[in-house]
Amino acid sequence: MSNKAPFYLHKLRSNFEHKLSRNSQYSMRSYAKYLNLNAPVLSEILKGNRAIPKSKLEAISTKLNLSPKEIALFTQSNKNWKTVFNEDIHSLDFTLNEEVHFNIMAEWEHYAILSLTETKGFKSDIPWIAKKLSISEYRTKVCIDNLLHANLLELKNNIYTCTTSGVKTTTDISSEALKKGRKQDLIIAEKAIDEIDVSLRDMSTIVFTLNKKLIPEIKDDIKKFRRKLAKKSESIPGEEVYKLSVQLFPLTKINNQGDK
Repeated sequence: MSNKAPFYLHKLRSNFEHKLSRNSQYSMRSYAKYLNLNAPVLSEILKGNRAIPKSKLEAISTKLNLSPKEIALFTQSNKNWKTVFNEDIHSLDFTLNEEVHFNIMAEWEHYAILSLTETKGFKSDIPWIAKKLSISEYRTKVCIDNLLHANLLELKNNIYTCTTSGVKTTTDISSEALKKGRKQDLIIAEKAIDEIDVSLRDMSTIVFTLNKKLIPEIKDDIKKFRRKLAKKSESIPGEEVYKLSVQLFPLTKINNQGDK
């Protein structure tokens, strides 16, 4: 049995979350108006308590800019909304990997949820997870859906479990997902400076000169340091989820052609 949200529900939630990320004031009522649905009806749909009205399917598919293959899956999953969706999406030659993996790499909450499942006292409860990470319950559901679709999280006997010991990304790829993720790191760090007691965090810097020829070696040293620290930190069961961010960048303008 699959524990993934039906495809139609995943697309609706993801689209709403995208709009929220661009406008924090965007409301459920605004989304309902956009989809030409009553707000109470949309609320029940997003909770998984009812399907999209048949008469609205075509118009909503158009609003979501779905491809023909996506429309087929969207319609089929909506039709079978009362059962846990267990259709093999590859049978329609379509996969959510690109969209889901982009979100997982770009948005910090996904990695935080995976790590949270391994802490002492973890509860497979949406309100509990949301409170621990200081995010909304709706946002928590969206992230969990993404992790389930990517097979990084599974739900067995009503318990969420991380399916992998570590999630890796290709190094030195200047993708939009990784850029977005790094920018989020800076925002989170700035918030931590104001809200977390200094005894529970460490933020320090050092300025030094560097020959560009040493950059590959330095980056490799940083990678080894991160792994060593993570191994030491997880040698005993953790109580909280922490994030280590390391930044190495030039303060001087780089002349790739050399100084003249």
